[in-house]
Amino acid sequence: MFIVQNQAGSLVEIQPGSTITSSGARHPWMITELWPDDELEAINVWRVSPAKVPDGKIVTGYTFVMGEDGPEQVLDLADAPAPDCVSAFQARSALRLAGLLDAVETAINSADEQTQDAWEYAVEFRRDSPTIASMAATLGLSDQEVDDLFTAAAQITA
Repeated sequence: MFIVQNQAGSLVEIQPGSTITSSGARHPWMITELWPDDELEAINVWRVSPAKVPDGKIVTGYTFVMGEDGPEQVLDLADAPAPDCVSAFQARSALRLAGLLDAVETAINSADEQTQDAWEYAVEFRRDSPTIASMAATLGLSDQEVDDLFTAAAQITA
């Protein structure tokens, strides 16, 4: 991506089809494809590598700042939501890794028949399921702990 420092001193992303104005001269955005970086920097245009999004985060916005080595993209981040659904294999594996599988199976054995059938025959488990909410309450797990289990489960592959 390319950015330009506008007349107000702000760093803004150059959009395809836009015109770049620098020192009174107007240039088509295509100069970013044709000119070498040193010529672009001479008119306050820079190539910026996109910032890396950390695992477990989503981008809600971004800005640019002038760093020691030139402009940098700064991301506005939020926690990624827990997955909506995981497979039965993923759920059991995450519970085993968290040391909760035995406690869940004990709770399932004393639960109603529908919950027992869900545990035995379900192909997947949905985060918003009443069965999941009921089991979480039985085990004393918070919403965040259940989200963390779903997030961990989604990373597991067979």
